[in-house]
Amino acid sequence: FCINKMDLVDFREDVFRPIQDALHALLIELEIKSHHFIPISAIDGDNVVHTSKRMPWYVDDPLVRHLEEIQINEEVADMPFRMPVQYVIRPLSSELHDYRGYAGTVESGQIEVGQQIAVMPSDANTLITDIERPNGAVSSASESDAVTIRIAGDLDISRGDMFSSPNEKPTVDNQFEATVCWMSEKTSLTAGAMLRIKHTTHTARALIVGVEFKIDVNNLSGRLVGDELAINEIGQV
Repeated sequence: FCINKMDLVDFREDVFRPIQDALHALLIELEIKSHHFIPISAIDGDNVVHTSKRMPWYVDDPLVRHLEEIQINEEVADMPFRMPVQYVIRPLSSELHDYRGYAGTVESGQIEVGQQIAVMPSDANTLITDIERPNGAVSSASESDAVTIRIAGDLDISRGDMFSSPNEKPTVDNQFEATVCWMSEKTSLTAGAMLRIKHTTHTARALIVGVEFKIDVNNLSGRLVGDELAINEIGQV
């Protein structure tokens, strides 16, 4: 978290610390374990790229250095393989008349050439024959890698489908509950509303069955009775 406009309070530590403590308490309540607080003055660049001489009481890294050195959660690599299909590549040229590749980004897990994968939602199984990166073929890929996968067999796969681990497949369903923050000024969210939802690279139409409750943002745990969500309200639908 960057706590900005420190220049307006003369870069005082006694102003920064209570804000940090309040945010820290909120994050604990939200069960967010990883967080860091940086006092900055964006207009003057204090603690943005270089450590500020006007806040000697702050001894940690400035923002840019913190972002460059932050440790990414390694648990994602141990999660089941997931890769939404973003684009189906079929050049249909004389040189590549039979080429078919499926491009996307590995969201979690790892894959290797020769590995069996499942195609969802059709639930078909196939083998990876090739994994390609912009610089050429590779033998494996992991979380955050943008790749093109080629598979064995001729399956009907399109944008919005998902490759997954065959033994740990995602749930396929046509009903679910969601916590929603409603951000429309024009209308409230009520039962019967028809919406378009996007899940990874797939877009679908959805019907709101009902609003179960609203969340009291003052304590984050209280449930308020209500059958609609107005702008900036959070609730379970």
